[in-house]
Amino acid sequence: MRQTLHGYNAAPGMALGRVRMVEPRRLHLDSRPLEANATTTEIERLDGAIAKARDELQALRSQLRGVLAREADPFLDTHALLLEDPELLSGLYDMIRKGHYRAENALLAQRDRLAAVFEAMDDPYLRSRREDLDHVIDRVLAALEPGEASAEERRLAARVGELLVVENPSPADIAALARKGLQGVIAGLGSRYSHAAILARSLHLPMLIGVHDALDCMRDGDLVLLDAESREAVLHPAAQDLARYRNWQRKRA
Repeated sequence: MRQTLHGYNAAPGMALGRVRMVEPRRLHLDSRPLEANATTTEIERLDGAIAKARDELQALRSQLRGVLAREADPFLDTHALLLEDPELLSGLYDMIRKGHYRAENALLAQRDRLAAVFEAMDDPYLRSRREDLDHVIDRVLAALEPGEASAEERRLAARVGELLVVENPSPADIAALARKGLQGVIAGLGSRYSHAAILARSLHLPMLIGVHDALDCMRDGDLVLLDAESREAVLHPAAQDLARYRNWQRKRA
């Protein structure tokens, strides 16, 4: 049944494609404090996850070419630098050593502490840098999960002609999928000032943000017409929707 979902235009354009869902990852947290003699091992575990996250970003960068590499590299650099940020790392180590936090809980607590700093900023661009922090922390959390594929392998396998439907996309998400034929992005959250939105505009990928019910209404493989300029995503588009899309394509030709 045809259904129209509304959001905000973060990157202009239209796209027709099949849904590729990326649902929020569910964390399995252990709130018990560490034993005093376990903190060194936990820091080593955290360092291993950070190194894995850094390697994933480097591997992604090595796969990008041409315009995509030029547009995505600055944003991937930002994430790589955050993984080496002294304030972020020292706070994590202190929580583990002194507070006996487990690595996952330390990451979430440090994220919330630093996020409050970003949220207090007046400039909307600087305030939106909180999203970079979220994406980096999420990547490290994913790397802490034992015996799983890499974040890119697990979350970003794509087929040509797909629309990424995600709660809050990162520029790494978009870069990884763009090289495989991504058509557009529909996000439950996000900001026009986010690095993901800036990258989408640079790559001429339509992007709709603030589509709060997208993750509930859409399923993998659903056909969707994304019309960012009309601020809508049409699930199971009808004939008139497809005609509108073809007309838009002809005008661009």
